[in-house]
Amino acid sequence: MTRKGLFILFIITFSVVQTACSGGRSNIFDCPVRMVTPEKECTLRGEEVVFEGVPVMDVASVCVVDSFLVARVYAGNSGNMLHVFNLKRGRYIGDFLTEGRGPNELLRPTCMTAYKDSKGVKNVYLFDLQLFESFRFDLLKSIDVGKAELVKLGSMPGHTLYAYPYRDTLSLAKYIMPDRISSALIGRSGSKVKEIPIYPDVDAFMTLSNLSSADVFFPDSDLIAIAMCSLPQVNFLNVVSGDRYTVAVDKKYRRWEKTITESSGGMFYYASVCASDTHLFALYYGVTNRDWMKGEYSSHLHVFDKYGNFLWNISLSEQLKAIAYDPEMNCIYGVDEEDRIYRYDLSDVI
Repeated sequence: MTRKGLFILFIITFSVVQTACSGGRSNIFDCPVRMVTPEKECTLRGEEVVFEGVPVMDVASVCVVDSFLVARVYAGNSGNMLHVFNLKRGRYIGDFLTEGRGPNELLRPTCMTAYKDSKGVKNVYLFDLQLFESFRFDLLKSIDVGKAELVKLGSMPGHTLYAYPYRDTLSLAKYIMPDRISSALIGRSGSKVKEIPIYPDVDAFMTLSNLSSADVFFPDSDLIAIAMCSLPQVNFLNVVSGDRYTVAVDKKYRRWEKTITESSGGMFYYASVCASDTHLFALYYGVTNRDWMKGEYSSHLHVFDKYGNFLWNISLSEQLKAIAYDPEMNCIYGVDEEDRIYRYDLSDVI
């Protein structure tokens, strides 16, 4: 055989071995990946929004419901876990939701998001990570009576990590299994309507910390976006058709098998997401976990459309940890590391 023939044989053999060792997957989301670069870039400085009478907060996430900004906090002077702000009046309304097992109390609420109930009324959805149950926080009634008003929506499978409202009567639960991270559409009774694999054939218990993500449904659609914390990629999944596609903003996505088994010293990419009807807004760092812990990072807002096209890379002047989209004002609200709240006008972006 000629030298050229031997070289070609070596390349083919090497490729086959590599494919066999990785299970034939070049992407953890088990679909073709598309590298993307931003079509446009700019810098935005936030306008600080100051509210009087706000107690000390440690904000975990935020969402906008009509003219209210709701902040989920880890702890507060009052011990309550939800803080509410009236955006139009520029007023701090108060704090709600005590930790506990009593009526209208929760243990560990996470995955807070805005959603429409069966009557079309906008409200706040919460998933309790300890109870494995989802709830509606009746925002207007809670403000009216001065205390949290909760309605249980349904139960989730054991080992559920995240749960999000889907349409008006279902939830999408993401849960851990020994050989994969999967999800399912869950009815109000807690029954599985449809199972949808997320990361198949992955030792989920050993790699869980590196498979974290920030997720959001595009409003009134079947499409959820999954922005990964430890990998530079955003995954898109249609929960009805099962269609999936993914885009990457850095070639480091290719080392996904090594990345998900790293115990420390990895990278921190996406931290928070929100969506309009047509656009995804993803808070991006792209630094090592060590640099992030030391506060040595810059915040970027990556703007994608529903097809994963990377429209804007927006450098933010502030170091943000959580974002929320306000469709009425077409702006992003962001919370920085000192729990200051900023507004970013998007009229020149979308």
